[in-house]
Amino acid sequence: LCSWALRTGTEQILEPSFGGCSMIEAALRRLEQLGSTCPVHQVSGYDIDSRAFVHLSKLIGSKPPIRFVQADFLDAAAPLREEQKAHVVLGNP
Repeated sequence: LCSWALRTGTEQILEPSFGGCSMIEAALRRLEQLGSTCPVHQVSGYDIDSRAFVHLSKLIGSKPPIRFVQADFLDAAAPLREEQKAHVVLGNP
């Protein structure tokens, strides 16, 4: 899915329910393949489960950036911040 959706390496990606981070991990790998020098800055996401943020911290090796929000994406009251606007929405149905 990431190979199909991510074609330039410049895309901004939203994962609206990242859970165990499998889509984020695949997106980061794909962005690296396409030459992105800092792919984690191109991904944002939401999840309601605090365990998702533990997975994310392990994946990226640091505290998740502000672009990752602990909330239900469908209930998010505020509009997306500029750094969260996306060219691609990736999710695991």
